[in-house]
Amino acid sequence: MYIAGMNRIFHYYAVKFLALRGGIDEDNAEIIAFSSQLVDRSLIPVQVDTGAGAPYVIQPTHHFGFWDKSQEDEVWIPFHFFPSGDAVQAATRLKGKRPETPELVIPDSPPVKELLITGLKTRNPYRVGIALHSYADSWAHQNFLGRNSGINRIENFNPIPPAGHAQIGRNPDIWNLNWIDPRLKPELQIADNSRRFMAAAEKIYKYLATYSRRSFHDWELVKMELEDILFSGSSGKEPSAANTYPRPNGVAGDHRLEVEFRLKLGVDELDDALWFNEALEDLPTGSLLRRGNTDRFTAAEHEIRKLLQFRRMAPRKPRDNFQESHIYRWSEAAKAQLEDARRIIKNLC
Repeated sequence: MYIAGMNRIFHYYAVKFLALRGGIDEDNAEIIAFSSQLVDRSLIPVQVDTGAGAPYVIQPTHHFGFWDKSQEDEVWIPFHFFPSGDAVQAATRLKGKRPETPELVIPDSPPVKELLITGLKTRNPYRVGIALHSYADSWAHQNFLGRNSGINRIENFNPIPPAGHAQIGRNPDIWNLNWIDPRLKPELQIADNSRRFMAAAEKIYKYLATYSRRSFHDWELVKMELEDILFSGSSGKEPSAANTYPRPNGVAGDHRLEVEFRLKLGVDELDDALWFNEALEDLPTGSLLRRGNTDRFTAAEHEIRKLLQFRRMAPRKPRDNFQESHIYRWSEAAKAQLEDARRIIKNLC
């Protein structure tokens, strides 16, 4: 089972909850939420043999190859670590003598807001969901940057490359965790994820309510409902008092949250590979890989083939009406966000 952090709890379940409460209909709320979640699960550039020249490539939006520098500008930065463009504010956050960088992630920064507003203006729910993922990550990934950089280094002798938040693991993505970031100035070192994520939820709700052309004056009621789901197992404690590190029985807590959201939303368990499987024919019988490209074994094989300079995995065969499928429309939206991200970032640095 895929372990849920902000990735699944927030990017799919909370986003769908906020979309529905913001006045968006069920079908479009599902597209927005699934598009948001899929940014973390489109792991490799799946080729699709459409019979029209070169294969169509489904846009990858996540990656595990820390050694692959090309993925910094193609995946990590445009989808997960959007630059703030504010080297001055970056310098006020980091401890000691660190190089000033406009690429540091700062929550709700003007560039990431521009990326989100650009997506919202398209009225394309796939674009909206993808942009919401990047916007939410500006809270989760704040004070890191999307490169293999010493600025991200937590420990001097840690063998894990300091790419993004790799050295601190999943800490920034766990919704109910307090943790210490020793890179920051003392007054900023305690990271309270629940407060970060609720701040992100408020902004997202207001954007989505505006998107559906309704008022967001009822945010406090929506907030109470969301907190009731998130903190119902905290014995009535305030969110900050309920959070501890290390987190006891985290998997059970994640599972409880999924169940709470599924009951509230009336949805089945999330299948990350659904859109791939609807649009692409099954792999041959006996394949060790799952049918989508959301499985880490699939990503591992892809990376091994690249390192050993083997042939890429064979193109997949599409089902009928591939260009009308969710995954095609999502991929086109992801490619459009990549172009918008490049434009915005070019004006920053």
